[in-house]
Amino acid sequence: LADPKLYPEFLCIAFALLVKEDSSQYGRPMEFASCAFTVHGIHILMARLTQVLSWEGILCSSPRPLGASPSNRPSLSKKEYFSAMRLAFSKGLMRAFVSHGPSTAVKKGIKKRDCEVS
Repeated sequence: LADPKLYPEFLCIAFALLVKEDSSQYGRPMEFASCAFTVHGIHILMARLTQVLSWEGILCSSPRPLGASPSNRPSLSKKEYFSAMRLAFSKGLMRAFVSHGPSTAVKKGIKKRDCEVS
């Protein structure tokens, strides 16, 4: 596993790749979309993004540490950057679903009720 201090840098690299990929496919039908990441890869990126957003204090559900001053709030530009990153990851997830096809469970015909954990 990567050092958590590097998560923001890895997310920036993935963000740049997905934005470039999205712009290169602009105007093409979704049926021909491709994605450099698998659905699982995008899932990991989104999990790390949520973690970084929490550390940055951007998520609504993340409480500010005790004694933290209001001046420690993230800047508007940082919030907009991470919002754009979240949108790019969401679009990448759509392309990953289209380009990589259904999951293995769907291919094997496993129904949702068979996958539930009790």
